Amino acid sequence: AQIAVARHGKLALSRAFGAARVEPKPAPAGDDTLWLLYSNTKVITAAAIWKLVEHGRLCFTDRIAEHVPGFEKNGKGGITIIQLLTHQGGFPEAEVRFNAWTDHKLLREQVCNFSLDWTPGSQVRYHPLAAHWVAGVLIEAVSGVDFRAFIRREILEPLGIADELFVGLPKAAHARAADMHEPTADGKGVQPIRDVNSVEWREAGVPGGGGYGSARALAAFYQ
Repeated sequence: AQIAVARHGKLALSRAFGAARVEPKPAPAGDDTLWLLYSNTKVITAAAIWKLVEHGRLCFTDRIAEHVPGFEKNGKGGITIIQLLTHQGGFPEAEVRFNAWTDHKLLREQVCNFSLDWTPGSQVRYHPLAAHWVAGVLIEAVSGVDFRAFIRREILEPLGIADELFVGLPKAAHARAADMHEPTADGKGVQPIRDVNSVEWREAGVPGGGGYGSARALAAFYQ
């Protein structure tokens, strides 16, 4: 684990505890260890949308299909950006397949093919990953830049945390990443969670759950 406390823009406390990895042998967590942020990544992706709004490139009431032609397929034409970001899009369980993690042309095709489970705007239901894959495609459609590069350039670098917070972990930083673990079946130990410890997951920068960072970088971001 790693914790950080910041207030009024200043870091007050930063500590790391325990092991970052347990195999092939235990490795201690340190100040520069990077941790999977899971759904804190959604906030960073949403900040990139806010940046485009600030620059006059988007409005929260815009329909996504205005900027991503083809997204209107399967009844999604009326979904607005604010509905997307507040889990009202209507496709909570839609999936992006592994082969689209690095092929962003295919990624765009897959999110355009998402189908609805219910009428957009009629209810709020948590979208674990699907909504923010759409947000990533939207960022690329409007900016003309890979969403991972846009987030780094427009959000992380200006804040001075681009070396400690990543959406899309570069190979050079993999050695700093903590493995994520879960209890063994007998409850007596821990074991790595293979899927989210993979090189592919780390480099994909899954915009709804695949960011990596230190606690102090995340505390700085929220400041």
